[in-house]
Amino acid sequence: ARVFHKVVPALVLAAVLLRWPMPFPAWSHFDETAFVVLPLGFWGGDLNPHYFNYPTFHFYLTSICYYLAWMVGWGVGASHTAAQHVAYQYLVDGSDVLAVARAVGAALSAATVMVLALLGRRLFDPLTGLLAASMLAVMPLATRFAPLANTDTPALFWTVMALLWAVRARQSGVFRDVLLAGVFIGLSAATKYPAVLVAVPVTVALADGLSSRSVGRIAWCALAALLAFCAASPYVWL
Repeated sequence: ARVFHKVVPALVLAAVLLRWPMPFPAWSHFDETAFVVLPLGFWGGDLNPHYFNYPTFHFYLTSICYYLAWMVGWGVGASHTAAQHVAYQYLVDGSDVLAVARAVGAALSAATVMVLALLGRRLFDPLTGLLAASMLAVMPLATRFAPLANTDTPALFWTVMALLWAVRARQSGVFRDVLLAGVFIGLSAATKYPAVLVAVPVTVALADGLSSRSVGRIAWCALAALLAFCAASPYVWL
């Protein structure tokens, strides 16, 4: 256990280094155009993205990060009003905000390494957690996609969070953990639709036969997931 607490930070640092620096603009992904256009579009006050190939939670989160970056004077935002900044990123060069989106993805990917270590420790033992985290830290597909603006990397983070809290709920029996597992299912689905499939292993973790207690826990988890999805991607229902 002592080794676990010392090695996990080193693995997270290694994951950050493998996902940094941000790639050159020519090294891109087709999702990245949406991550310039949609998050900046919310600045006008209309929170409906009018685009539903993806749910909107990560676009909202990215928009907040763009606004914070503009407030601290990131890039050309240092000399622009909010309206000028949006116009510049839309019409001239969106590389400043794209770098922010890529940094968010890289940070969530590195954080997933830590969460996976905790999940492996809870399911088996500290060594298993370290092995799982080590594999994800250096996995080529994960390191390739992490520093690009996309929905896959953040969806993986929320998915592993849902699994971790489902295992916590099974082991501890604490009702709060059941609700949090549901919230993370909702955030997973609100980031990338297919991520809702994490509800299957979460349900297995919460089930304990067909007792009324198990059915109740699963129902509360499902309700929390639905409410979280509605809050994080509300316009999907329209």
